[in-house]
Amino acid sequence: MLLTKGLESDDVRELQDILKEKGYFTYDESTGHYDQDTEEAVKAYQRDHGLRIDGMAGPETFYALLNGVQPVDPPLPSSKPKVQPQAASSFSVLEPGSEGKMVKSLQQKLKDLGYYKRKISGTFGRSTSEAVRSFQKKQNLTPDGVAGPETFALLRAIHQADHGGEVESDSAAAEPIEEETHYTPVHNFHTELLQLGVKGNGVSRLQNTLKEYGFYTYAVTGIYGERTEKAVKDFQHAVDIEADGIVGEETHEKLAAYEPPKDTGESQAEEIPETDENEIGKELKVGSHGEDVSKLQKALQTLEYIKMEPTGIYSSVTEKAIKLFQREHEELVVDGVAGEKTLSKINKVLKGESEEEVQIKEPNVIPPPSKRLKVVDLIAKASDYLGVPYARGGKDSNGFDGAGFVQCVFNEQGTELPETIEGMWEEGEVIENPTVGDVIFFELDGPGPSQVGIYIGGRQFTYAGSSTGVTIADLDSIYWSERYIGARRYHF
Repeated sequence: MLLTKGLESDDVRELQDILKEKGYFTYDESTGHYDQDTEEAVKAYQRDHGLRIDGMAGPETFYALLNGVQPVDPPLPSSKPKVQPQAASSFSVLEPGSEGKMVKSLQQKLKDLGYYKRKISGTFGRSTSEAVRSFQKKQNLTPDGVAGPETFALLRAIHQADHGGEVESDSAAAEPIEEETHYTPVHNFHTELLQLGVKGNGVSRLQNTLKEYGFYTYAVTGIYGERTEKAVKDFQHAVDIEADGIVGEETHEKLAAYEPPKDTGESQAEEIPETDENEIGKELKVGSHGEDVSKLQKALQTLEYIKMEPTGIYSSVTEKAIKLFQREHEELVVDGVAGEKTLSKINKVLKGESEEEVQIKEPNVIPPPSKRLKVVDLIAKASDYLGVPYARGGKDSNGFDGAGFVQCVFNEQGTELPETIEGMWEEGEVIENPTVGDVIFFELDGPGPSQVGIYIGGRQFTYAGSSTGVTIADLDSIYWSERYIGARRYHF
Protein backbone atom coordinates (compact mmCIF):
# COMPACT_ATOMS: atom_id res chain seq x y z
CA MET A 1 0.00 0.00 0.00
CA LEU A 2 1.21 3.49 -0.81
CA LEU A 3 -0.63 6.57 0.47
CA THR A 4 0.30 9.97 -0.93
CA LYS A 5 -0.82 13.58 -0.80
CA GLY A 6 -4.20 14.19 -2.40
CA LEU A 7 -5.75 10.81 -1.59
CA GLU A 8 -8.94 10.53 0.44
CA SER A 9 -9.88 7.15 1.91
CA ASP A 10 -10.41 5.08 5.05
CA ASP A 11 -6.77 3.99 4.80
CA VAL A 12 -5.71 7.63 5.14
CA ARG A 13 -8.00 8.03 8.17
CA GLU A 14 -6.40 4.97 9.77
CA LEU A 15 -2.95 6.41 9.07
CA GLN A 16 -3.93 9.68 10.74
CA ASP A 17 -5.30 7.80 13.77
CA ILE A 18 -1.98 5.98 14.22
CA LEU A 19 0.04 9.18 13.78
CA LYS A 20 -2.25 10.89 16.30
CA GLU A 21 -1.60 8.14 18.86
CA LYS A 22 2.11 8.68 18.43
CA GLY A 23 1.82 12.47 18.74
CA TYR A 24 2.54 13.43 15.14
CA PHE A 25 -0.95 14.33 13.86
CA THR A 26 -2.48 17.06 16.03
CA TYR A 27 -5.99 17.56 14.63
CA ASP A 28 -8.90 16.65 16.94
CA GLU A 29 -10.42 14.35 14.33
CA SER A 30 -8.93 12.29 11.52
CA THR A 31 -10.26 13.56 8.18
CA GLY A 32 -9.34 10.75 5.80
CA HIS A 33 -7.84 13.37 3.47
CA TYR A 34 -4.08 13.18 2.84
CA ASP A 35 -3.37 16.91 2.98
CA GLN A 36 -0.28 19.03 3.68
CA ASP A 37 -0.59 18.52 7.45
CA THR A 38 -0.71 14.74 7.03
CA GLU A 39 2.32 14.81 4.75
CA GLU A 40 4.27 16.91 7.27
CA ALA A 41 3.27 14.51 10.07
CA VAL A 42 4.54 11.56 8.03
CA LYS A 43 7.80 13.37 7.26
CA ALA A 44 8.31 14.15 10.95
CA TYR A 45 7.77 10.51 11.87
CA GLN A 46 10.14 9.34 9.12
CA ARG A 47 12.79 11.83 10.21
CA ASP A 48 12.62 10.69 13.84
CA HIS A 49 12.80 7.00 12.96
CA GLY A 50 15.62 6.97 10.43
CA LEU A 51 13.34 6.32 7.44
CA ARG A 52 13.54 7.81 3.97
CA ILE A 53 11.90 11.25 4.28
CA ASP A 54 9.50 11.52 1.35
CA GLY A 55 6.18 12.26 3.10
CA MET A 56 4.60 9.13 1.58
CA ALA A 57 3.24 6.29 3.69
CA GLY A 58 4.56 3.15 2.01
CA PRO A 59 5.50 -0.34 3.26
CA GLU A 60 8.57 0.84 5.20
CA THR A 61 6.70 3.60 7.04
CA PHE A 62 3.67 1.41 7.78
CA TYR A 63 5.87 -1.37 9.13
CA ALA A 64 7.60 1.05 11.48
CA LEU A 65 4.26 2.55 12.61
CA LEU A 66 2.59 -0.81 13.24
CA ASN A 67 5.53 -2.56 14.85
CA GLY A 68 6.64 0.09 17.31
CA VAL A 69 10.06 0.89 15.83
CA GLN A 70 11.86 3.12 18.30
CA PRO A 71 13.13 6.61 17.35
CA VAL A 72 16.80 6.78 16.49
CA ASP A 73 19.30 9.05 18.17
CA PRO A 74 20.17 12.14 16.11
CA PRO A 75 23.54 11.85 14.32
CA LEU A 76 26.55 13.58 15.83
CA PRO A 77 27.57 16.89 14.21
CA SER A 78 30.00 16.45 11.36
CA SER A 79 31.92 18.81 9.18
CA LYS A 80 31.65 16.35 6.28
CA PRO A 81 29.10 17.59 3.74
CA LYS A 82 25.93 15.52 3.71
CA VAL A 83 25.27 13.58 0.51
CA GLN A 84 21.62 13.51 -0.50
CA PRO A 85 20.77 9.91 -1.42
CA GLN A 86 19.25 9.14 -4.79
CA ALA A 87 15.57 8.26 -5.01
CA ALA A 88 14.98 4.59 -4.26
CA SER A 89 13.40 3.88 -7.59
CA SER A 90 16.54 5.00 -9.40
CA PHE A 91 18.75 2.16 -8.18
CA SER A 92 17.21 -0.10 -5.58
CA VAL A 93 16.61 -3.18 -7.73
CA LEU A 94 19.17 -5.92 -7.28
CA GLU A 95 18.99 -9.26 -9.06
CA PRO A 96 21.27 -12.18 -10.01
CA GLY A 97 24.38 -10.72 -11.59
CA SER A 98 24.33 -7.43 -9.64
CA GLU A 99 27.54 -6.49 -7.83
CA GLY A 100 28.83 -3.81 -5.48
CA LYS A 101 28.28 -2.14 -2.12
CA MET A 102 24.51 -2.30 -2.31
CA VAL A 103 24.67 -6.08 -2.67
CA LYS A 104 26.98 -6.23 0.36
CA SER A 105 24.51 -4.15 2.35
CA LEU A 106 21.66 -6.43 1.27
CA GLN A 107 23.60 -9.56 2.18
CA GLN A 108 24.56 -8.15 5.59
CA LYS A 109 20.95 -7.34 6.49
CA LEU A 110 19.76 -10.76 5.33
CA LYS A 111 22.56 -12.39 7.30
CA ASP A 112 21.72 -10.40 10.45
CA LEU A 113 18.12 -11.62 10.15
CA GLY A 114 19.16 -15.25 9.61
CA TYR A 115 18.27 -15.61 5.93
CA TYR A 116 21.75 -15.55 4.41
CA LYS A 117 24.42 -18.00 5.60
CA ARG A 118 27.28 -17.38 3.19
CA LYS A 119 30.21 -14.95 3.06
CA ILE A 120 29.44 -11.26 2.35
CA SER A 121 30.75 -11.13 -1.20
CA GLY A 122 29.05 -8.18 -2.90
CA THR A 123 27.98 -10.50 -5.74
CA PHE A 124 24.29 -11.35 -6.16
CA GLY A 125 24.38 -15.08 -6.85
CA ARG A 126 22.08 -18.05 -6.28
CA SER A 127 22.54 -18.03 -2.49
CA THR A 128 21.60 -14.34 -2.26
CA SER A 129 18.57 -14.89 -4.48
CA GLU A 130 17.42 -17.79 -2.31
CA ALA A 131 17.86 -15.69 0.83
CA VAL A 132 15.80 -12.88 -0.69
CA ARG A 133 13.13 -15.39 -1.74
CA SER A 134 12.95 -16.81 1.79
CA PHE A 135 12.55 -13.32 3.23
CA GLN A 136 9.83 -12.48 0.71
CA LYS A 137 7.87 -15.64 1.53
CA LYS A 138 8.06 -14.85 5.23
CA GLN A 139 6.74 -11.32 4.60
CA ASN A 140 4.00 -12.41 2.14
CA LEU A 141 5.68 -10.69 -0.81
CA THR A 142 5.93 -12.17 -4.29
CA PRO A 143 8.87 -14.62 -3.90
CA ASP A 144 10.77 -13.73 -7.08
CA GLY A 145 14.25 -13.58 -5.52
CA VAL A 146 14.74 -10.00 -6.78
CA ALA A 147 15.33 -7.22 -4.25
CA GLY A 148 13.09 -4.37 -5.41
CA PRO A 149 11.75 -1.27 -3.61
CA GLU A 150 9.07 -3.08 -1.59
CA THR A 151 11.48 -5.81 -0.46
CA PHE A 152 14.07 -3.19 0.47
CA ALA A 153 11.54 -1.17 2.44
CA LEU A 154 10.45 -4.09 4.63
CA LEU A 155 13.99 -5.38 5.00
CA ARG A 156 15.25 -2.00 6.25
CA ALA A 157 12.36 -1.59 8.67
CA ILE A 158 12.58 -5.13 10.08
CA HIS A 159 16.35 -4.93 10.38
CA GLN A 160 16.05 -1.65 12.26
CA ALA A 161 13.34 -3.02 14.55
CA ASP A 162 15.39 -6.13 15.37
CA HIS A 163 18.78 -4.45 15.74
CA GLY A 164 17.92 -0.91 16.95
CA GLY A 165 19.80 2.34 16.44
CA GLU A 166 20.31 4.25 13.24
CA VAL A 167 20.67 1.84 10.37
CA GLU A 168 22.44 2.74 7.19
CA SER A 169 19.85 2.96 4.42
CA ASP A 170 20.34 1.09 1.18
CA SER A 171 20.62 4.37 -0.64
CA ALA A 172 23.46 5.48 1.58
CA ALA A 173 25.18 2.13 1.08
CA ALA A 174 25.82 3.00 -2.52
CA GLU A 175 28.38 5.55 -3.51
CA PRO A 176 26.97 8.89 -4.71
CA ILE A 177 26.11 8.67 -8.38
CA GLU A 178 28.02 11.23 -10.38
CA GLU A 179 27.54 12.25 -13.97
CA GLU A 180 30.06 10.57 -16.25
CA THR A 181 32.14 13.23 -17.94
CA HIS A 182 32.64 11.19 -21.11
CA TYR A 183 28.90 11.05 -21.83
CA THR A 184 27.59 13.22 -24.65
CA PRO A 185 26.69 16.49 -22.85
CA VAL A 186 23.55 17.12 -24.93
CA HIS A 187 21.90 14.02 -23.45
CA ASN A 188 23.07 14.70 -19.89
CA PHE A 189 22.77 11.04 -18.85
CA HIS A 190 23.45 9.84 -15.32
CA THR A 191 24.38 6.29 -14.37
CA GLU A 192 21.11 5.77 -12.49
CA LEU A 193 19.41 2.47 -13.13
CA LEU A 194 16.29 2.94 -15.25
CA GLN A 195 13.72 0.20 -15.66
CA LEU A 196 10.01 -0.62 -15.76
CA GLY A 197 8.04 1.51 -13.27
CA VAL A 198 10.65 4.26 -12.76
CA LYS A 199 9.55 7.88 -13.26
CA GLY A 200 11.36 11.21 -13.53
CA ASN A 201 13.64 13.42 -15.60
CA GLY A 202 16.07 10.58 -16.22
CA VAL A 203 13.34 8.64 -18.02
CA SER A 204 12.35 11.73 -20.03
CA ARG A 205 15.96 12.18 -21.16
CA LEU A 206 16.09 8.50 -22.09
CA GLN A 207 12.86 8.70 -24.11
CA ASN A 208 14.03 11.85 -25.91
CA THR A 209 17.28 10.20 -26.94
CA LEU A 210 15.64 6.95 -28.03
CA LYS A 211 13.18 9.06 -30.03
CA GLU A 212 16.06 10.93 -31.67
CA TYR A 213 17.68 7.61 -32.58
CA GLY A 214 14.44 6.24 -34.04
CA PHE A 215 13.74 3.53 -31.47
CA TYR A 216 10.91 5.29 -29.58
CA THR A 217 7.99 6.85 -31.43
CA TYR A 218 5.65 7.91 -28.62
CA ALA A 219 5.15 10.96 -26.41
CA VAL A 220 7.84 11.73 -23.83
CA THR A 221 6.07 10.96 -20.53
CA GLY A 222 8.87 10.53 -17.98
CA ILE A 223 7.31 7.16 -17.08
CA TYR A 224 9.25 3.97 -17.87
CA GLY A 225 6.42 1.85 -19.26
CA GLU A 226 6.27 -1.15 -21.55
CA ARG A 227 6.82 0.99 -24.66
CA THR A 228 10.01 2.45 -23.23
CA GLU A 229 11.22 -0.99 -22.16
CA LYS A 230 10.68 -2.37 -25.66
CA ALA A 231 12.46 0.62 -27.21
CA VAL A 232 15.43 0.00 -24.90
CA LYS A 233 15.47 -3.67 -25.91
CA ASP A 234 15.39 -2.66 -29.58
CA PHE A 235 18.36 -0.36 -28.99
CA GLN A 236 20.26 -3.03 -27.05
CA HIS A 237 19.70 -5.50 -29.90
CA ALA A 238 21.00 -2.93 -32.37
CA VAL A 239 24.25 -2.30 -30.45
CA ASP A 240 24.76 -6.00 -29.67
CA ILE A 241 24.50 -6.00 -25.87
CA GLU A 242 22.22 -8.03 -23.59
CA ALA A 243 18.64 -7.00 -24.39
CA ASP A 244 17.13 -7.01 -20.89
CA GLY A 245 15.21 -3.72 -21.21
CA ILE A 246 17.10 -2.24 -18.24
CA VAL A 247 19.28 0.85 -18.66
CA GLY A 248 22.38 0.26 -16.59
CA GLU A 249 25.89 1.61 -16.98
CA GLU A 250 26.69 -0.30 -20.18
CA THR A 251 23.49 0.82 -21.91
CA HIS A 252 24.03 4.43 -20.78
CA GLU A 253 27.49 4.34 -22.35
CA LYS A 254 26.17 2.87 -25.60
CA LEU A 255 23.44 5.52 -25.76
CA ALA A 256 25.97 8.30 -25.29
CA ALA A 257 28.32 6.92 -27.95
CA TYR A 258 25.69 5.83 -30.47
CA GLU A 259 25.65 7.35 -33.95
CA PRO A 260 22.45 6.58 -35.88
CA PRO A 261 23.08 5.31 -39.41
CA LYS A 262 22.90 8.19 -41.88
CA ASP A 263 21.21 5.99 -44.48
CA THR A 264 18.43 3.85 -43.00
CA GLY A 265 18.79 1.56 -46.01
CA GLU A 266 22.07 0.32 -44.57
CA SER A 267 21.41 -2.12 -41.77
CA GLN A 268 23.81 -2.33 -38.87
CA ALA A 269 23.26 -6.06 -39.01
CA GLU A 270 23.69 -8.20 -42.14
CA GLU A 271 22.57 -6.33 -45.24
CA ILE A 272 19.12 -7.37 -46.47
CA PRO A 273 18.98 -7.95 -50.20
CA GLU A 274 15.96 -6.67 -52.10
CA THR A 275 13.67 -9.09 -53.97
CA ASP A 276 11.52 -6.94 -56.23
CA GLU A 277 9.87 -3.56 -55.94
CA ASN A 278 6.98 -4.75 -53.74
CA GLU A 279 7.85 -8.08 -52.08
CA ILE A 280 9.74 -8.47 -48.81
CA GLY A 281 12.34 -11.23 -48.84
CA LYS A 282 14.50 -12.07 -45.83
CA GLU A 283 13.65 -12.75 -42.18
CA LEU A 284 13.14 -9.55 -40.18
CA LYS A 285 12.89 -9.08 -36.42
CA VAL A 286 13.40 -6.57 -33.63
CA GLY A 287 16.68 -4.79 -34.28
CA SER A 288 16.53 -5.14 -38.08
CA HIS A 289 17.02 -1.97 -40.14
CA GLY A 290 16.70 -1.12 -43.79
CA GLU A 291 14.57 -0.94 -46.88
CA ASP A 292 12.97 -4.36 -46.33
CA VAL A 293 11.73 -3.20 -42.94
CA SER A 294 10.22 -0.12 -44.58
CA LYS A 295 8.51 -2.36 -47.15
CA LEU A 296 7.16 -4.60 -44.41
CA GLN A 297 5.82 -1.62 -42.47
CA LYS A 298 4.19 -0.25 -45.63
CA ALA A 299 2.51 -3.62 -46.20
CA LEU A 300 1.27 -3.75 -42.61
CA GLN A 301 -0.04 -0.19 -42.96
CA THR A 302 -1.91 -1.14 -46.16
CA LEU A 303 -3.46 -4.15 -44.41
CA GLU A 304 -4.47 -1.95 -41.43
CA TYR A 305 -2.26 -3.69 -38.87
CA ILE A 306 -0.21 -0.58 -38.14
CA LYS A 307 -0.78 3.20 -38.11
CA MET A 308 2.66 4.74 -38.33
CA GLU A 309 4.53 5.68 -41.47
CA PRO A 310 7.47 3.40 -42.38
CA THR A 311 10.62 4.15 -40.39
CA GLY A 312 12.95 1.40 -41.58
CA ILE A 313 13.49 0.27 -37.97
CA TYR A 314 11.90 -2.96 -36.71
CA SER A 315 10.70 -1.79 -33.30
CA SER A 316 8.16 -3.13 -30.77
CA VAL A 317 5.33 -1.49 -32.75
CA THR A 318 6.20 -3.54 -35.83
CA GLU A 319 6.61 -6.67 -33.71
CA LYS A 320 3.11 -6.25 -32.21
CA ALA A 321 1.59 -5.78 -35.66
CA ILE A 322 3.29 -8.95 -36.92
CA LYS A 323 1.94 -10.89 -33.94
CA LEU A 324 -1.59 -9.69 -34.72
CA PHE A 325 -1.16 -10.82 -38.34
CA GLN A 326 0.20 -14.19 -37.22
CA ARG A 327 -2.72 -14.74 -34.85
CA GLU A 328 -5.15 -14.28 -37.74
CA HIS A 329 -3.46 -17.01 -39.76
CA GLU A 330 -3.42 -20.24 -37.79
CA GLU A 331 -0.63 -21.87 -39.82
CA LEU A 332 1.83 -19.22 -38.57
CA VAL A 333 3.79 -19.27 -35.31
CA VAL A 334 3.00 -16.20 -33.17
CA ASP A 335 6.55 -15.05 -32.37
CA GLY A 336 6.65 -11.47 -33.69
CA VAL A 337 9.36 -12.44 -36.22
CA ALA A 338 8.72 -11.85 -39.91
CA GLY A 339 10.19 -15.10 -41.16
CA GLU A 340 9.83 -16.84 -44.52
CA LYS A 341 6.29 -18.18 -43.91
CA THR A 342 4.98 -14.94 -42.43
CA LEU A 343 6.46 -12.81 -45.23
CA SER A 344 5.10 -15.20 -47.85
CA LYS A 345 1.64 -14.94 -46.31
CA ILE A 346 1.82 -11.13 -46.19
CA ASN A 347 2.83 -11.03 -49.86
CA LYS A 348 -0.09 -13.32 -50.79
CA VAL A 349 -2.62 -11.28 -48.82
CA LEU A 350 -1.34 -8.10 -50.47
CA LYS A 351 -1.87 -9.67 -53.90
CA GLY A 352 -5.38 -10.84 -52.94
CA GLU A 353 -4.47 -14.53 -53.21
CA SER A 354 -5.92 -15.48 -49.82
CA GLU A 355 -8.92 -13.17 -49.42
CA GLU A 356 -11.34 -16.12 -49.25
CA GLU A 357 -9.27 -17.79 -46.54
CA VAL A 358 -9.31 -14.62 -44.45
CA GLN A 359 -13.06 -14.26 -44.92
CA ILE A 360 -13.86 -17.76 -43.59
CA LYS A 361 -11.90 -17.40 -40.36
CA GLU A 362 -13.86 -18.27 -37.24
CA PRO A 363 -15.64 -15.11 -36.00
CA ASN A 364 -14.89 -13.38 -32.69
CA VAL A 365 -11.39 -14.88 -32.31
CA ILE A 366 -9.76 -11.60 -33.38
CA PRO A 367 -11.65 -8.30 -33.78
CA PRO A 368 -12.38 -7.32 -37.43
CA PRO A 369 -9.78 -5.09 -39.19
CA SER A 370 -11.67 -1.85 -38.54
CA LYS A 371 -11.58 -2.57 -34.80
CA ARG A 372 -8.23 -4.34 -34.58
CA LEU A 373 -6.21 -1.20 -34.00
CA LYS A 374 -8.27 -0.44 -30.92
CA VAL A 375 -6.85 -3.55 -29.25
CA VAL A 376 -3.34 -2.23 -29.91
CA ASP A 377 -4.37 1.19 -28.58
CA LEU A 378 -5.97 -0.43 -25.54
CA ILE A 379 -2.77 -2.24 -24.58
CA ALA A 380 -0.64 0.81 -25.36
CA LYS A 381 -2.84 2.97 -23.10
CA ALA A 382 -2.66 0.39 -20.31
CA SER A 383 1.15 0.41 -20.51
CA ASP A 384 1.17 4.22 -20.27
CA TYR A 385 -0.20 3.90 -16.72
CA LEU A 386 2.53 1.56 -15.43
CA GLY A 387 3.82 2.89 -12.13
CA VAL A 388 0.68 4.87 -11.22
CA PRO A 389 0.09 4.29 -7.46
CA TYR A 390 -2.81 2.41 -5.95
CA ALA A 391 -5.71 4.39 -4.49
CA ARG A 392 -8.90 2.86 -3.17
CA GLY A 393 -11.73 3.99 -5.46
CA GLY A 394 -9.20 5.67 -7.79
CA LYS A 395 -10.16 6.01 -11.44
CA ASP A 396 -7.52 8.25 -13.00
CA SER A 397 -3.75 8.71 -13.32
CA ASN A 398 -3.54 10.13 -9.78
CA GLY A 399 -4.27 6.63 -8.46
CA PHE A 400 -6.20 3.48 -9.42
CA ASP A 401 -7.82 0.54 -7.73
CA GLY A 402 -8.34 -2.72 -9.64
CA ALA A 403 -11.71 -1.91 -11.20
CA GLY A 404 -10.90 1.78 -11.74
CA PHE A 405 -7.80 0.97 -13.78
CA VAL A 406 -9.57 -1.42 -16.16
CA GLN A 407 -12.61 0.86 -16.45
CA CYS A 408 -10.43 3.92 -17.26
CA VAL A 409 -8.42 2.11 -19.97
CA PHE A 410 -11.56 0.80 -21.68
CA ASN A 411 -13.43 4.10 -21.33
CA GLU A 412 -10.62 5.89 -23.15
CA GLN A 413 -11.15 3.49 -26.06
CA GLY A 414 -14.87 4.24 -26.18
CA THR A 415 -16.13 1.20 -24.25
CA GLU A 416 -18.01 1.75 -21.00
CA LEU A 417 -17.57 -0.96 -18.39
CA PRO A 418 -19.38 -1.42 -15.06
CA GLU A 419 -17.79 0.34 -12.08
CA THR A 420 -17.35 -2.81 -10.00
CA ILE A 421 -15.39 -6.02 -10.56
CA GLU A 422 -18.57 -8.03 -9.96
CA GLY A 423 -20.39 -6.02 -12.62
CA MET A 424 -17.60 -6.57 -15.14
CA TRP A 425 -17.67 -10.30 -14.42
CA GLU A 426 -21.42 -10.51 -15.04
CA GLU A 427 -21.56 -8.34 -18.16
CA GLY A 428 -18.72 -9.63 -20.36
CA GLU A 429 -18.76 -12.49 -22.84
CA VAL A 430 -17.32 -15.65 -21.27
CA ILE A 431 -13.95 -16.55 -22.83
CA GLU A 432 -12.26 -19.90 -22.28
CA ASN A 433 -8.74 -18.87 -23.29
CA PRO A 434 -7.93 -15.14 -23.08
CA THR A 435 -6.34 -13.26 -25.96
CA VAL A 436 -4.86 -9.77 -26.02
CA GLY A 437 -7.33 -7.17 -24.75
CA ASP A 438 -9.52 -9.56 -22.76
CA VAL A 439 -10.21 -8.89 -19.08
CA ILE A 440 -9.17 -11.61 -16.62
CA PHE A 441 -10.45 -12.16 -13.09
CA PHE A 442 -9.07 -13.55 -9.85
CA GLU A 443 -10.54 -14.74 -6.57
CA LEU A 444 -8.49 -13.31 -3.69
CA ASP A 445 -10.88 -12.78 -0.77
CA GLY A 446 -13.42 -15.59 -0.57
CA PRO A 447 -15.74 -16.74 -3.36
CA GLY A 448 -16.30 -14.45 -6.33
CA PRO A 449 -14.01 -12.14 -8.33
CA SER A 450 -12.07 -9.57 -6.28
CA GLN A 451 -9.19 -8.61 -8.60
CA VAL A 452 -9.13 -7.85 -12.30
CA GLY A 453 -6.55 -7.20 -15.00
CA ILE A 454 -6.08 -6.77 -18.76
CA TYR A 455 -4.42 -9.63 -20.65
CA ILE A 456 -1.51 -8.32 -22.76
CA GLY A 457 -0.24 -11.56 -24.31
CA GLY A 458 2.65 -13.87 -23.53
CA ARG A 459 0.78 -15.17 -20.46
CA GLN A 460 1.11 -11.73 -18.86
CA PHE A 461 -1.42 -9.17 -17.67
CA THR A 462 -1.43 -5.66 -16.26
CA TYR A 463 -3.41 -4.64 -13.19
CA ALA A 464 -3.52 -2.19 -10.27
CA GLY A 465 -2.32 -3.88 -7.07
CA SER A 466 -2.67 -2.43 -3.59
CA SER A 467 1.06 -2.84 -2.86
CA THR A 468 2.45 -2.30 -6.36
CA GLY A 469 0.26 0.22 -8.15
CA VAL A 470 -0.17 -0.46 -11.87
CA THR A 471 2.23 -3.23 -12.83
CA ILE A 472 2.65 -6.37 -14.96
CA ALA A 473 2.39 -9.92 -13.62
CA ASP A 474 2.79 -13.46 -14.93
CA LEU A 475 -0.48 -15.39 -15.21
CA ASP A 476 1.43 -18.67 -14.86
CA SER A 477 3.04 -17.73 -11.54
CA ILE A 478 1.97 -19.88 -8.58
CA TYR A 479 0.19 -17.01 -6.86
CA TRP A 480 -1.93 -15.89 -9.81
CA SER A 481 -2.55 -19.25 -11.47
CA GLU A 482 -4.06 -20.61 -8.24
CA ARG A 483 -6.45 -17.65 -8.02
CA TYR A 484 -7.45 -17.29 -11.69
CA ILE A 485 -11.18 -17.88 -12.25
CA GLY A 486 -11.83 -16.82 -15.85
CA ALA A 487 -11.86 -14.19 -18.59
CA ARG A 488 -14.40 -11.92 -20.23
CA ARG A 489 -14.47 -10.06 -23.55
CA TYR A 490 -16.18 -6.75 -24.24
CA HIS A 491 -16.92 -5.98 -27.89
CA PHE A 492 -15.69 -2.53 -28.88
